[in-house]
Amino acid sequence: MARQKNTSFRFKQFTICQDQTTMKVCTDACILGAWAAIKDATKILDIGTGTGLLALMAAQRSNASIHAVELDPEAYQQAKTNVKNSAFARQIEVFYASIQDFTVQNDTNQYSHILCNPPFFENYLPSKNPKRNTALHTQTLPFVELALAINQLLASNGQCFLLLPPFQSAQFLVIANAMGLYAHKQLFISHQPNKNPFRIVSVLSRTNEPIVTESLIIRDLSQDYSPEFRALLQDFYLIF
Repeated sequence: MARQKNTSFRFKQFTICQDQTTMKVCTDACILGAWAAIKDATKILDIGTGTGLLALMAAQRSNASIHAVELDPEAYQQAKTNVKNSAFARQIEVFYASIQDFTVQNDTNQYSHILCNPPFFENYLPSKNPKRNTALHTQTLPFVELALAINQLLASNGQCFLLLPPFQSAQFLVIANAMGLYAHKQLFISHQPNKNPFRIVSVLSRTNEPIVTESLIIRDLSQDYSPEFRALLQDFYLIF
């Protein structure tokens, strides 16, 4: 993956320009995009697409029709440009809307798979940058409203892949469970073998069954990328 002054990231099959957004490409989002089981997906929804990263990763990995929703106007334009300049432009449609409004306007759509890397900070001092607040804090997308949207838009046999820190993941699952959405698989992501997980990808569905857990360590103790991380991202990162 090539980096140029933090304005773009070049992957093997597409480039993410990010000069118009406050939130840049991050490793944990790339893990979500590469790990989510979407090979047989027919219709995918990317909630809060930002630069369009997850939508483009999904397009590379599937033949699904993909809808990407973004609230921030500059990020929306950036995502549209990134999609337009990719080989997957016909596969992805980018919508300028909050997921709340999108749900109201598209209540008949049922998605086989949903991807989401939502804002997650609660009860933290906000940044002086309002766009960063929108990306990081839950004021614009409270967990209850996110769970309601997922519950309405997910197909009866669909799956939602949700990336959150451990504490916020537990909070969200309490809300989701009350709506009949349950985690049946989770990926615990750690920076190194001696570090606690800093992110969890939860796979949500309408089936309440025991949770299967997996772990992914990004780097070994010598700071080299782990073999598991390399294998997961080898279809995307230029360095592998």
